[in-house]
Amino acid sequence: MKKLLAAPVKMSLPESENQLYQNMLKNISDISLNLLAIKTDDIIEEIPSDFLTWCKTMHLICNKHLNYELLEAEQLPVVAKLSKLLEQAISQCQLKMLRITPWPIFVANIEELQNRPIWSEQQAFLHYIAQLRSQSFSQLISEDQLVYFGKHTAKHDPSIYTFDVEHFTGFRNAKNFLATVTHNADAIEKMLQAIPLQGEVTFAHYQDFVSQYVAMFEQQAEPEKAPLFPATRLLALHRPDVFISINSSKADSICAAFGLARLSNQDFLSYWNDLVASYQQMPWWKLASANNDNEQFILEHRAILLDLFWFADEKAHEQSNYYKALHKPSSSSVNKSASARRSGKSLESVSAMVDKVLAEDDMPAFVKANREAIIKQVMGGKKIEEVVGLMRSIFG
Repeated sequence: MKKLLAAPVKMSLPESENQLYQNMLKNISDISLNLLAIKTDDIIEEIPSDFLTWCKTMHLICNKHLNYELLEAEQLPVVAKLSKLLEQAISQCQLKMLRITPWPIFVANIEELQNRPIWSEQQAFLHYIAQLRSQSFSQLISEDQLVYFGKHTAKHDPSIYTFDVEHFTGFRNAKNFLATVTHNADAIEKMLQAIPLQGEVTFAHYQDFVSQYVAMFEQQAEPEKAPLFPATRLLALHRPDVFISINSSKADSICAAFGLARLSNQDFLSYWNDLVASYQQMPWWKLASANNDNEQFILEHRAILLDLFWFADEKAHEQSNYYKALHKPSSSSVNKSASARRSGKSLESVSAMVDKVLAEDDMPAFVKANREAIIKQVMGGKKIEEVVGLMRSIFG
């Protein structure tokens, strides 16, 4: 294990990856005794020689081989933080390789990623959007408009929407964006028409879209700054071969991977001049062609499919709104489950689970400050996600 933990020192890492490794070491030191108790010979045959494989190995160890019973309660947030850093590094490394990836290898990588359970939903989502794309946006039902905006609601019947509508970067928490766009269907239809559905998309097309988008926010009764990241979703769903949908965390990862300056949520010019222009010069985008139906599908979605290169674990599909809707327990099973939680979980185990959730990077301070109240609610039979979600809605 000591050799494994120190392996990146010999890899001549670039600055961005070395910084991630140094941040990982700070968390590793707090659980070093637990890690040293693991026999790596039973897990790997040899020490990884590249950073991506090392990160995948460490992520596997932290999630599959670490003995959580030996961890102290205060160490659980450390493990959660370490896992997040490893996931960030995996995403960044996978995206970085795209800088020199030729089209055939890109196709092979996408086809491999399509073997994940989550792909069936993502594919269904893309096929559904393709049907909406040629229709008048202002005439779409509200549920379909919300698909464009990336916000799942209870009205999205899983028998019709056989996917999570928030795939490819949802924006359910972008309150100002949602408040504006849900009342401006005509304006959104017009700005989408600025981007041609086929052929080359020029800077003039993009500039026309952006000027209309920004004006929509500035002309509100209470003017707002137009956010870039939700706009990238509208663009990516309209032209998935040209634009990629990103949020703040994805922007940081892909900019680091492509060697670009950090992208802010108002920097529309850099999104086009730096990010889009950057991957449009890469072989997998510039030299793309199709020899069969699957390659044609990838060709027509090659920019938005970059989303597949961000980290996703083997159970990612179980976190989708579609999966949860299909597996929603009946009222009787909910009561039984609540009863089981009240009688079957100790205060220690509940506290540990709550601490793991509160350790997530995007958890607001006011939620963390209510740790004891959350534990009490969970001990009473409620789910952690429900309690935290309620607090977010009340105080957020």
